Amino acid sequence: MNAADLVREGVQRLKAALPLDFDEFSFMHARIQSTIALVAAAFPDKDTAAWRNLHAAETGFTEVLEALELAEQVDEGARGDQ
Repeated sequence: MNAADLVREGVQRLKAALPLDFDEFSFMHARIQSTIALVAAAFPDKDTAAWRNLHAAETGFTEVLEALELAEQVDEGARGDQ
């Protein structure tokens, strides 16, 4: 098994574990990430624990969104290889 096969297997497991359809889940996740980003940007006092928590949440949601996009690209590539 090569690295590409391992990635494809990981993507299949991710999709199987999602509570919604992959595209719907990605859309909802992006909406949540965008909302958190807007709140963090508008937060008046960025030197507080509350802002740091918002910023950490924004960072986490952004990283997951990027991983979902990468997983979709890998899956599309795998379908094109078949």
